[in-house]
Amino acid sequence: MSRTVTIAGDARKAVRDAIAAGLLVPQPCEMPGCNNEYAVAHHDDYAKPLEVRWLCPSHHLRWHSQNGPGKNRDALRPFRSVRKCALCSSIEHSRRQCPLRRAV
Repeated sequence: MSRTVTIAGDARKAVRDAIAAGLLVPQPCEMPGCNNEYAVAHHDDYAKPLEVRWLCPSHHLRWHSQNGPGKNRDALRPFRSVRKCALCSSIEHSRRQCPLRRAV
């Protein structure tokens, strides 16, 4: 049986894992003039799971209302047939090439 998963889900998991490992540190909202310390990781392109910008919830909603969904949000990948990095779940590189590996 073949199951499909969106790469957006993989990207979100990669961010959660990187934060838990202390390799990615949440930042305040990066919009000029915003003083909100709470921000969420926003992906412009879900195929690049650790390239995020930090936006507060209101700026995150505003970004999506102006720009639509992030690139590759609905892209599907087969559950078992694609190899992914064991450290960050990226499908762009192997564990040996992972930027998280270099950070440790």
